[in-house]
Amino acid sequence: MKELNNNPEVAAVCDEKDTCCCDSSESTPFSRLVEEKRALDEKIVKLHGFLSRNSGEDAREIAGFAQVERMSNQLRVMLEYSNILNERILTWRHN
Repeated sequence: MKELNNNPEVAAVCDEKDTCCCDSSESTPFSRLVEEKRALDEKIVKLHGFLSRNSGEDAREIAGFAQVERMSNQLRVMLEYSNILNERILTWRHN
């Protein structure tokens, strides 16, 4: 995933702490933010995989050109959203 959103530092969010914020049974705003980004990045990987399988031919055959175009737009927006979440996580870490 790091290679898709060009923000490898997110993977180290919890590396500086003894326990990961994501492993806690307590739900905090920060842990929800990290989980939201993790879930979004998982969807990005799946959509990117679908769109790029067999140079995109499989996606066009399954969904048609118009839908693939919409999914490509969706992927672009999802990546932008992931980058925004990344900025929020990094900013939160430094507060």
